[in-house]
Amino acid sequence: MKMKWGLLTLAMILLLCGTAFGAVQDFPKFKIDVPSDWTASQQGPTVILLANDKSASISITVAPMEGVSLEDLAKAFSKEFNGSAPTATDGGFGFTFTAGAVPSHAFIADNPDTKEYVLVAVTGENPKVEEILNSLQDK
Repeated sequence: MKMKWGLLTLAMILLLCGTAFGAVQDFPKFKIDVPSDWTASQQGPTVILLANDKSASISITVAPMEGVSLEDLAKAFSKEFNGSAPTATDGGFGFTFTAGAVPSHAFIADNPDTKEYVLVAVTGENPKVEEILNSLQDK
């Protein structure tokens, strides 16, 4: 009887985890886990993930570098967002900005093989942001 309850408990945990996190969504350049209480849409080269409660959003842009250095791209995006001066981080550049009155941060990195950059911007706070970002997989 203990074994049946253990299996039933395990099955319920797996069911709840699957329900809480939603499904992997495929986009042209990457795939990412989108929780069931978030929505995802693509507008041009940018994928926007938005928490249904509007507490946070994540935008992910993958586009050609077009001969521009990563540092110059970081400076251009920071200027466009009225952000802080970009700082070099492990593998790219990061900066902060304010979207409306909401603190936000961005990170830009490049893929020398494809000559594309990846810009990830996070606005607001939500406990699922880190897990979502950790699920991001290049195609």
